[in-house]
Amino acid sequence: MRRSNLIIIGNIMAAILLFGTAGCRRQRKTEEGVSSESAQKMELTATSEYAVNVEEGALESEKIETESNESQSAFPSAYKSKKKMVTFDCALEVPNEFLNGNFSMPSVRGINYGDPQKQYDVLVKPHESEIAETDKNESLEDGKPDDMFYDLANGDHYTTGNGVNFYTPKGIKYGRVLPHDEGILSHNIFTFGTPDDKINEIKKLVNDIGYSSDQYAFSWYSLSSEERNKMEQQAVEEGRVTSENIPDQWEQGDDTYTIYAWQNYNGLDVLPWYMTVNMRAAEMDFSTAPLTAVFDEDGLQTFQMSAPIMLENTDKTGEAVQVLPFEKIADAVENRFESMITDQHYTVKKAKMVLRTYNDENQKLSAEVVWHLTVTDDKGNIQILMYDALTGKEIFLT
Repeated sequence: MRRSNLIIIGNIMAAILLFGTAGCRRQRKTEEGVSSESAQKMELTATSEYAVNVEEGALESEKIETESNESQSAFPSAYKSKKKMVTFDCALEVPNEFLNGNFSMPSVRGINYGDPQKQYDVLVKPHESEIAETDKNESLEDGKPDDMFYDLANGDHYTTGNGVNFYTPKGIKYGRVLPHDEGILSHNIFTFGTPDDKINEIKKLVNDIGYSSDQYAFSWYSLSSEERNKMEQQAVEEGRVTSENIPDQWEQGDDTYTIYAWQNYNGLDVLPWYMTVNMRAAEMDFSTAPLTAVFDEDGLQTFQMSAPIMLENTDKTGEAVQVLPFEKIADAVENRFESMITDQHYTVKKAKMVLRTYNDENQKLSAEVVWHLTVTDDKGNIQILMYDALTGKEIFLT
């Protein structure tokens, strides 16, 4: 059981337990990893290309401006509507590529398992003399590497193969209680380095082990030792954990940065196929990002990275994907709950356009643009709903 729990793709719950969430707003993630707090509004700027005083140029410019205005009308920065069964009170997180009509659907070439030898050379080889135990899960699929497990005498652990995983004993303790409310997240700067420093360290590590960091959008948050103590005490008081599971207090020097990243394709965060298994796995926040890392003053304490999806733009026609106005999606959500026998009222608080990857009926990895909705009922229970952005059909999750 211990080994299977360490397999990155095979167990999304391990990622959920190790690391917390993006609010409901149209946002652009910067290289520094801080998400913009204001809604991004598209303004079509005239360029010299369309400033030419000829009829053809004027018509082309007018066409682009019309398409851009139509896209913005279909996706307002904020959507509020109270229907019989559902209240919508959120902003729409839509990438600029959709607002300006430049998004084309990618094809899926498969999963990029990286280079296991590079993973070993960079992560494990410097500690070969300290290895206390080695184990292996043999792959049953062609092209998929074996999962290799390495336990060091000091308690550090490495996994290579189908994604990578690293943690120290202290890193495990950092994950025993996680933030459960976006409102408590901080972005403080500590003396042992800046978030940019740590993001750059992770980018270098990702590149060194055979992947490309350019395909990820990075973000971060911080937790001071005082904040962590308060968070854990609150968890005990609320009965989410027992006091026996919180035996010690964090002290000075236990401040941490958590770096997390989503694979990104033309502005859309990419949901790995394992996040479409059921509603619980599909929850999308900083705790479920496919790449996470925790640093303290002693350096890297945890690093987890699932194997990314290989995506390729094969559209040679230049035609942009045509998605439905969000109003159509809202109607589909209302119809869904109207067909149920319930006295609950539901609220959609998060609406994010993402690229969902999944195994189709032929067990071939595919991709589609979907709306990822976080819905709560009157009792505070959370549901994750997904709707095909092109057709409005619900993607049913168990």
